[in-house]
Amino acid sequence: MEYSNRPLRAVVCQAMPEIRTDCPSPSILIVEDEILVAMNLCMAFEDDGMQIVGPARTLSEALNFLASETWIDAAVLDVDLSGHEVFPVADQLQTQGVPFIFHTGHETQLNLNLKYPSAEVFSKPSSPDQLVQRIQSLLDRM
Repeated sequence: MEYSNRPLRAVVCQAMPEIRTDCPSPSILIVEDEILVAMNLCMAFEDDGMQIVGPARTLSEALNFLASETWIDAAVLDVDLSGHEVFPVADQLQTQGVPFIFHTGHETQLNLNLKYPSAEVFSKPSSPDQLVQRIQSLLDRM
């Protein structure tokens, strides 16, 4: 199993299952500029017992969360944030080994998969529960 780019908390919680009950619930970064969509996503992830980071409605807010000491286990990224692309956030998450999915109405899956082959693309509108299930699946593989 590869641990080199994985967050320390994920490594410890997976490598030492006996302490898994002491591991905090996953923290999910939500990057979405449409407030109603963001609220629906936040409620769905919270209902599943996850903690929310954000939601970040702008590229700068999302980058500020990444620059802070905030722990992020996974992320849901809207591609178009009021005319700014989310790719600098995706690049940092990819470098840090943090799994993420795209939730977008603007980009084609092929374009995104070329640059981010490990990220899945969900076209809007998507069920928030579907996104929660996919993020949970990604976290379970860590």
